[in-house]
Parts: sequence; structure tokens; C-alpha cells
Amino acid sequence: MKRVLLTIAYDGTDYHGWQVQPNGITVQEVLQKGLCELLGTKTGATGCSRTDSGVHAKQFCCHVDCDDNIPDDAFIRGLSAKLPSDIAVIDCKTVASDFHARYNALGKTYVYNILNSKIKDPFLERYYWRIERELDIDKMNEFCGKIVGKHDFYAFSSSGRTVEDTVRTVKECFVTK
Repeated sequence: MKRVLLTIAYDGTDYHGWQVQPNGITVQEVLQKGLCELLGTKTGATGCSRTDSGVHAKQFCCHVDCDDNIPDDAFIRGLSAKLPSDIAVIDCKTVASDFHARYNALGKTYVYNILNSKIKDPFLERYYWRIERELDIDKMNEFCGKIVGKHDFYAFSSSGRTVEDTVRTVKECFVTK
């Protein structure tokens, strides 16, 4: 049995987030189905985090345990062929059996794109939040400065959370135009 670290990118518009759930199709569900087709056996994928419905990812990492001798580059091509066009495998590497995509993650970067325009752009509509009124970038950055540092995000966690520690360190937060 070997453990493989997959890095994927996906357009989350049509998905109910990463993690399998009963109320809708998820990225994890589709990826695991593709893995099953490729490997011929049911295989789980453990992600680096969860994402909300409609969230996109450029470099989402997950690990998979499997019995195969497929070289990493062939694994990428084979799994990519089993996935829809809105999910792409961009990297694959064999890692130590004790590697964990979530617990070994060094950090996460979140990017929120705003289209500051009164006019819709059909090519950006799926990827930008459109705000018509003028934005005060200086005031937004003043707020961002207060987020940087170590904070307890307990108030933002769900009642059904599985983690005990809700303290996180925000290394940077800023707005650019």
C-alpha cells in the first residue's frame, strides 16, 4: 500500500463543497468515483480542508492510499481522463505512509475576487463577486490589519465542528485594486 499526494484544481460552481455530503454532489465524491474507475477498487481521498459550496481551488491537496504501481505521471493522466472538465489533477507524488494532507499542511491562502463594476461580465461572473458601489480600499486594508495575528475563531465555527482548537494565525491579509 502506498500513499499518494494529489494536488488538484477545480471550479466549484456546480459542487456543494469538497466533502461528501448527502444533500448534493461534491468534489470529493467525484474524485473518489474517478479513483475507483482508475484503480478498480473503492478508495477514499482525504483533503487538506473543507470548502463551502461554490468555492474554487487552484491547489487543493488530498492524500489517497492505494495498491498500484502506476508511475506518478501516468496516474495524473489516467485519473484526469476519469474526471469532468471542471476538476483537474495538476500533480501527484508518492509520500510517506504517515503523511496527512490536513495535518501536514503548512498554510492556506484564500483569495476573494471582486469585480467593482456596474456592468456584468459574463466571463467573470462565476469567479468574481460583483459590487457596483465604489470601494474604500484604505478602509478595507485598515480592517485587514486587525485580522493579522493569532486569534480564536470559535465564534465562526459550526456547532458540529470536529476540531477542538479554533485558534489560527493569519499571516497576511490585504486588499489590492
